[in-house]
Amino acid sequence: MNIINATTENFDQLVLQSKGSVIVDFWATWCGHCTTMLPIVESIIADHPEVTLVKVNVDEQPALAMRYEVNVIPTLLFVKDGSIQHTTIGDQTKEYLESLL
Repeated sequence: MNIINATTENFDQLVLQSKGSVIVDFWATWCGHCTTMLPIVESIIADHPEVTLVKVNVDEQPALAMRYEVNVIPTLLFVKDGSIQHTTIGDQTKEYLESLL
């Protein structure tokens, strides 16, 4: 399973310069909905090993949250070959999230 924690220093390399599909998960430890969504997102990554999960803790990386105008968490960005294709906010089903890949 490809799960990487991003910082402002490595985000561009991990996400924007990446070839293939990346899901960026903006989250926080205190966020109940983030806790609910994590097993769903991890299940998607397990079922799709070609997809990388990049996690951004908004409390530790507020500049990234501001850069992508993340005001509500969890927010997921679906990125393909460095280009943001879709954004979701809040709880989503696995089926819906997989349809965005």
